[in-house]
Amino acid sequence: IAILAAILGAANFTLIYYDWLMMPVTLIIFLSLIIALSLLSLDLQSPRRQWLILGILIGLGIGLLNGLVCHGGLVWAMDKTDKVFYWVWAAGFGYRLLFFGLAFFVLVKNPMLPLAPTILALVAGQFVVGVIPLKRNKPKH
Repeated sequence: IAILAAILGAANFTLIYYDWLMMPVTLIIFLSLIIALSLLSLDLQSPRRQWLILGILIGLGIGLLNGLVCHGGLVWAMDKTDKVFYWVWAAGFGYRLLFFGLAFFVLVKNPMLPLAPTILALVAGQFVVGVIPLKRNKPKH
């Protein structure tokens, strides 16, 4: 786990250059390490409660990651034309719906993790990032 933490921290340039992105990135690294540790220690004989916690952590981690990807696209498109901004917004919305449907499908076909907590945590993770306000990089003329 320590080696994985070092690799994730070293490979993520936002820990070095962008201090305003430090908190979400460290949260995602922390969640991924907890998930890796949980996956290493769980087996099919583990109690249901441990699988429930793992489902919540996986849903939250993936939701935060998806939310950051879509938010990053919107920040990039903020200074572009309205047409580009709305295309990026629609693409992000479609991407979230497609990912939600794919996650639901995988969880129904492979019921290893509990469906409801994992999906609710996925949606909550995307929502938390979605409420971060967008800021313009350049003044609008």
